[in-house]
Amino acid sequence: MKNSLYLNMDLMTITHNPGIVHHPVYHFTSPKNWMNDPCGPFFYPETQTYHLYYQYYPYGSTWGNMTWGHATSSDLLQWQDQPISIYPSKAHNQSHVFSGMVVANGLNNLPTVFFTGTTNDPINWKIPYTKGSEKQMMGVSHDGGFTWDEINVVLESPGNYDVTGWRDPFVFQSEHMKSAFQNAILLYHSNNMKDWKPLDKPFFEEKIGVQYSKYSPKFGGNLEMASYMELSELDNTGIEPFLFAGIESDTTFHDGKTLIWQSGSISGEVGSITFLTTMCGALDYGILYAANPFFDPKTNRTILWGWVLENDNKPVHQEFGYSGAMATPRQLFSLLIPGIVNKDKKYDAKGNWIVSERKEIEGNEIVTLKTLGIKPIPEISTMGTKSIVLKSICNNQTKLKFQGLNSKTLMIRAHVQFKSNERLSLFVRGSTDGQEITVIEYDVLTSTLSVIRQQSSLDKRFVHSDESAPFDLYDTKNGIEPLNLTILIDGSIIEVFANDRFALTTRVYPTLNDSGTAGLTGSNTAHTQDLHILSDFKSAFPNRK
Repeated sequence: MKNSLYLNMDLMTITHNPGIVHHPVYHFTSPKNWMNDPCGPFFYPETQTYHLYYQYYPYGSTWGNMTWGHATSSDLLQWQDQPISIYPSKAHNQSHVFSGMVVANGLNNLPTVFFTGTTNDPINWKIPYTKGSEKQMMGVSHDGGFTWDEINVVLESPGNYDVTGWRDPFVFQSEHMKSAFQNAILLYHSNNMKDWKPLDKPFFEEKIGVQYSKYSPKFGGNLEMASYMELSELDNTGIEPFLFAGIESDTTFHDGKTLIWQSGSISGEVGSITFLTTMCGALDYGILYAANPFFDPKTNRTILWGWVLENDNKPVHQEFGYSGAMATPRQLFSLLIPGIVNKDKKYDAKGNWIVSERKEIEGNEIVTLKTLGIKPIPEISTMGTKSIVLKSICNNQTKLKFQGLNSKTLMIRAHVQFKSNERLSLFVRGSTDGQEITVIEYDVLTSTLSVIRQQSSLDKRFVHSDESAPFDLYDTKNGIEPLNLTILIDGSIIEVFANDRFALTTRVYPTLNDSGTAGLTGSNTAHTQDLHILSDFKSAFPNRK
């Protein structure tokens, strides 16, 4: 069964307006109007081309009848707009093309697309589900991913399952499975990509309201955009199974949308395979949603794309003429962290890690922890055109502005070794008069990483609540580990990464023209050993006018 496959469930003439103050520069965006989920990312080796599709409404900046927008790139950094790739099927009386994925060497070794086509709107987990309203579609491309032919239904309905949604197919080949109401992810099996059979029971299921630990979100009323990847460590050793999904909940926080990752073990045989969770966490603690990973054969990496929602009090974004963006592409991997002191069995508790190795050294139990690794692809730094390097900074509890810096596109990398219960407190997107400022803090005492947005914008139509998430610096024999922070700023987007295992994405909407300064706040008590700043980033779409 080595080759078994599993399935879990013309562009308008446009202009790009660079004068919109909040519009991202080096992030992937649609030319205009509404965009959301990334779809079908893949690399086509014959032309050395990356393809990225996305949910796109070409007629306005609010959600509407979905198509697949499309852009191509040679490097994942700079892109070229392409015509709309997939419209709703008239032959199948469909109103939307929902999310999906592409197998680069699929049917007859051609790029093969899988997606959900819908009828009988609306479809929402809060209302009764109409069976037959979502069908799983498949098509092939004879021109390397620009157009799709032979689009047909491969799965008609979820069968006897009582579901709230049945969409966003993800196809994969598995080393772990080659022998392989509640939240549930259904699994289907095929040997030829055309004929799919459901397994006897859900691949994964969990009760509403369950929270694995404080590091992971609660399960809500619906799972969507589920995907499965087998990740290796950075040296390409070891393979761990990971499951990713979006959670929809009945809450106003982040519009009720969160991202979860899980790792664990696979049990059973073909026809009855289940996923058993051993560690679980938030894929992003902010507003990122609809994550869609793919394996990049060009660089031998797993790359994650995700949708950055706007964070306004609706319908402010309608004034922009656009809505949504993609986060910077992120690398996913299995991360090992050696040399951690397991005092009082602290790391035996449930968390977003597991203990993978134990040793006794000088009376202490020293463990290696395993978790999900996540970081922006390093080549994103090549988009910055100006550089500042600062060494050994301590501001003695007075505000310190980084001189000569006023930019709405930044990458800040900071290395901090904390000596006690200190606090790192950086500000970004600050105005020269201090009226607008966004603060990014790490507090050792509370093990919390926060983006403080209370003064982020003078325009109160945008969300100003703080973003905070738990992040532990692990105990070593020399004290707590250093904090390695990467902050990406691009127009309204802020992405915060820590120690290759934490991500938080949010939005701020400063209004003043000079709100591009950065520095240390007066609340900072940490000594920053190294700080590297890149600014004035190049555009992700250099050919847009």
